[in-house]
Parts: sequence; structure tokens; C-alpha cells
Amino acid sequence: MATIPAHPDTESTFLERKWQELATTAANVAEIANGRLSLSVDKVSGEWLMELRRVRCQDITKVGKGLQYLKIGESIAGPIPKVIIRFEARQGNSYGSLWPALAEVIAKAVTRELAYGRAGRELVNTLDEWSKWWPSEDGLSPQKLIGLFAELTFLMKLSQFVSSETAIASWNGPNKGDHDFGTQGIAFEVKAKASGKVMIANVHQLNDAGLTALYLVGIGLRQTPDKEDSLQALGDKTIDKLATNKAAARILTNNMVKAGWFRATEKQRAETRFRVTEMNFYHVKDGFPRILQNDLSKLPSGVGITSYTADLDRCRPFLLNSEQEKAVLSALDVASPASSP
Repeated sequence: MATIPAHPDTESTFLERKWQELATTAANVAEIANGRLSLSVDKVSGEWLMELRRVRCQDITKVGKGLQYLKIGESIAGPIPKVIIRFEARQGNSYGSLWPALAEVIAKAVTRELAYGRAGRELVNTLDEWSKWWPSEDGLSPQKLIGLFAELTFLMKLSQFVSSETAIASWNGPNKGDHDFGTQGIAFEVKAKASGKVMIANVHQLNDAGLTALYLVGIGLRQTPDKEDSLQALGDKTIDKLATNKAAARILTNNMVKAGWFRATEKQRAETRFRVTEMNFYHVKDGFPRILQNDLSKLPSGVGITSYTADLDRCRPFLLNSEQEKAVLSALDVASPASSP
């Protein structure tokens, strides 16, 4: 187990929380890496420090440009070479919440290669892979920001009826699933509504083949100036409510990374502000207005469809009432293995 230095004298709740996170993460990492990797906190800067002993990494400077908040260096002073990674974790830097998950991923990846002398190369590969999801100067497109807001809104709604573990595990959108949410044969496609219409990206999104049930969830969003309705505030609430244990926090972090949370700029997350005006559930089944794969064969030669809009006003015969919505969402916890004793 790792040795954690004494807690610094501070009244900062933020640093206290970071110190607790460090203690848990350092213990996990030390166990994984068998003492060849250590974690600590710089008391002055508030940065996390990761030290990998007996690792040389000559191409460390080539690591993903998106990792601008990581400071990576190599120390060859003394008999034992080291790679030292400094990660900004002070309050106001939302990427700090990613560090515990990244530290464990690095530990597992590097440890696999320690015996073969390839740990440095594996470190570069791991950081390059994660850099796909790091922030870019352009951030996310407006469409993706709205989509992320809608998915997090539904995730919070779902968590009112099922366990945190079930809610997080059912979020398939970030992992390129056919549907945004689903478990045990029940799936949900989540869409932000604009003037009663939603954009369907492909013919698979409303395909219920092989499912027990498929529901289209239309979420009405209205722009608002209120800070408490920002994407940043929604993400913070999601993490606070659902990251109830280490396993849940790891899965939620990975999903939020892949969904674009950290790729969006801090300004985007602060200024993307919506108030939810409605959330409606539609049962997608025979007769529902949609385009399926076999419909494409009926199109004239040379014509293809990659996306289309669905008018939800025409889908009212498939609309669930509030009691039916509750029954559908509550049934997920019963169906999920995660809820079994």
C-alpha cells in the first residue's frame, strides 16, 4: 500500500477532498504497480504528482497536444531513471476530477510492460489514446453540446427510479451503442426537441429488432440565462449524485470523457444553459413513423438517406402517460443484474 503524507494544514474543503481522493487512488495504484509507481500532492501548487520509477521515456514530448494541463518530464539524475507527471487539480479546473481514473489506467497499462522494458512506450500510447477525448480549442459543436445536455438530463431522470450503478451501466451512447441507453432488452433513444421535431441520425436508432421494447425520449429545452441551468452545473450534479462508489465513479468518468464532457471548453460548459420544459416517452413499435433498413431498398437507384427528422406531433398515439413512464423506468432496476443481491 502507498504511504500518504500527512494532510497539509488548510481550511480548503476542495484540498481536503482531493487529499481523500489521493489516498484511495494511491492505494489502488501502488497495489497495481507493486511499488514502482507512486502518487503525491504538491502542497503549494495543488498538483497531483505521479512518479514512475525505472522507466525511460525518450519520446515523452510527443504525447498528445491536447494534454496541455499535464506536465511530463523525465529525470535521469541518480541511479534510477524516473518519469514524473504533474497534473493540475486545483479548484476551477474541471479536469482534476479525471485524474484518479487516469492514474489507475496508466498504472495498469505501464505495469503490464515493466518486465519487458516497454513501460515508457506504453505510457505514451496510453496518453495518446486518452488525448482523443481531451479538450480542443474548438470544443464541441452546438449540436453535440445539446445532445450531451439531453443525455445527462435523462441519466438524472433515470437515477430517480434505479440504482446509480444501473443508471450508469445503461448509458451506452458514449460507447457507440445503437441506442443511447439500454439494459436487459429495454432501450431508450434520447433526443432534444426543436419545434416538436427531432433529428434521427441513422436507420438503427429507431430499430427495435431484437429488443423487448424501445422508447424515443423527446426532451424539450429552452435557453435560459440562469447559471444553475448550465451544462457545467448539470454535470456536477450528475457526478455528485451518481459517483457513489469507486466502480460507479470510474464508469461514469469514462462515459463522460467519451461523451465529450472534457473535450468541451470550460466556457462552453458554463454558457450552454437550458431549462427542461418537457420530457415525453414514445413507444417505438409497429406503425411508429420511422425509416428502417429495409425501407432503403425502396428508394430510387442512387438515392440514400443518412438521417431524417421525426415529427413528434404525429407520434402522439405512441405517447406514454406519466404512470406508464414510471413503470417502464422502475422495471429497469428489477431487470438489471446489478440490482440483484
